[in-house]
Amino acid sequence: MDIEQTFHNSYFGYICLIQISTPYADYIFDVLSLKAKIKAYLQSMLENPKIIKIFYSGDNDLFWLQRDFSLKVSNFFDVKIAALFLNKTIDCSLPHLIETFCESGKMDKKRKKILQVSPWFQRPLTEDQMNYAAMDSHYLIGLREKLLTTIFEKTQDVNSIIGLFERMEAITTKKYHTKEFNRLEFFDLFNKNFKGIKTIISNKKEEKKEEEEKKTEIQDEIKDKKKAQFSFIKIAELRDEKARERNLGLEEILTTNTLFELSKGEKKLEELQNSKQITDKDHEFIKENLVIIQELFKIKKSVISEELEKIQSTNKTNTQFERERKKQERLKMMEGMFIRKSPAYENCSILAPDGYLLWY
Repeated sequence: MDIEQTFHNSYFGYICLIQISTPYADYIFDVLSLKAKIKAYLQSMLENPKIIKIFYSGDNDLFWLQRDFSLKVSNFFDVKIAALFLNKTIDCSLPHLIETFCESGKMDKKRKKILQVSPWFQRPLTEDQMNYAAMDSHYLIGLREKLLTTIFEKTQDVNSIIGLFERMEAITTKKYHTKEFNRLEFFDLFNKNFKGIKTIISNKKEEKKEEEEKKTEIQDEIKDKKKAQFSFIKIAELRDEKARERNLGLEEILTTNTLFELSKGEKKLEELQNSKQITDKDHEFIKENLVIIQELFKIKKSVISEELEKIQSTNKTNTQFERERKKQERLKMMEGMFIRKSPAYENCSILAPDGYLLWY
């Protein structure tokens, strides 16, 4: 079994294909079309302890299955873990393992890298993508058989083999938690963007006239920083919600640059609606959520101030907690460096060069 996914930022990875191979056929499930039915289709098979589920480096795959579909896997076997058990120094890439253990198998590494980063969200998939997807799971059954045969032939210690299977099973018991939208993260991001613009401008000392014009332009665009910051966070939260609903990356819903521009207010919103400089996806987001965005700009200043104060108080609490955590870490480090771990020598004395007893 294998899963094809794509990454869009530090914490979003999305399943777009699931490949399952049996000894008789290879199956490819289009998750984008079948998302609502995936759990119904696969749950009985994945959770059945009598059916072996073979993955290659399946830790992330188990995470996505649990996060997106609440699916757990029992009787899990990881080809990469087994290969590393045999020899930790060898090339354990899937193409190399196929070439080493499967007589008829060959997977070009360069081609694999190209196809890995190809646009898996676009439909229809190309023939090359379909073939690559099928190949990724096709050889896993044969690899498991070959690896286990080699392990039992070369390993005398039965307990180490038992430990191998226990490590694989332990991976399936991990509990994964979806990262929630963090308002504080976008509070800080807005500040960085806002300050960043001013820094760039103030560094251009030789262009004083242009500097003053740009400063005026920014002041005109963001007359009320708190209001813009509040709008930025709320629109970011809306973007996050839509991304999760559609199983897409944040930038595929609305680019962060356009998000920052949108936060500047109604005048900028009108400009962006007619702008040719933003992406089609950005236009689509604005059109679909126009009423919500317009309502955000009408929220009272008192409500905005209250919301931002709550976020800032969270920041202070987190900062205090982080300081205390670092303090405790430093104390532990100092203890480890300077506190004696074993008893001192008995009857130990320190003498001066002339034989005078200094300490005992």
